[in-house]
Amino acid sequence: MKTSKSILFLTAFLIVILSLEGCKKDDPAPTPAEQLVGSWKEVNRVSTGCTDPADNGTETCTTSCETMVASSTTLTFTGEPPYPYTADGNTLTVTVGTKVFIVTIAISGTTLTFTIQDSAADGNCKSVATYNKV
Repeated sequence: MKTSKSILFLTAFLIVILSLEGCKKDDPAPTPAEQLVGSWKEVNRVSTGCTDPADNGTETCTTSCETMVASSTTLTFTGEPPYPYTADGNTLTVTVGTKVFIVTIAISGTTLTFTIQDSAADGNCKSVATYNKV
C-alpha cells in the first residue's frame, strides 16, 4: 500500500512538472525597428499636400532604384552617409545633418511603408515611400 501511494505521488508530481514545462512564455514578437534591419529597395514614392504644387507627385521606380540599408541604429541610402536614428514603437527619429525627421514605419511581410510629414516651414509635404525587402 505504501509503495502504491509513493508511485501515485511520484506520477502526480511528474504530471505537474511536465504541465508547467509546457507553459513557457512565447518569445515576444519582434518590434518594428527589429523588423526594419536589413536591405530594402524603393518601389515608389508619393508626395502630397506640398505647399509648392510642383513637389506633389508620384514616382515609380523601375530601374536603378534607391536601396536603403537599416542597422539597429542607422539608415544608409544609396550614395549617402549613414543617418542615426532612434526608435519608439513604429516611429523613428532620424537625424540628417542638423535636421531631425520623424518617420512612421509599417512593415507587412516583405513590404516597408515609410511616411514622413514635413512641417509647414519645410513645405508641408507628406511623403509615403514603399520599399521591398531585398
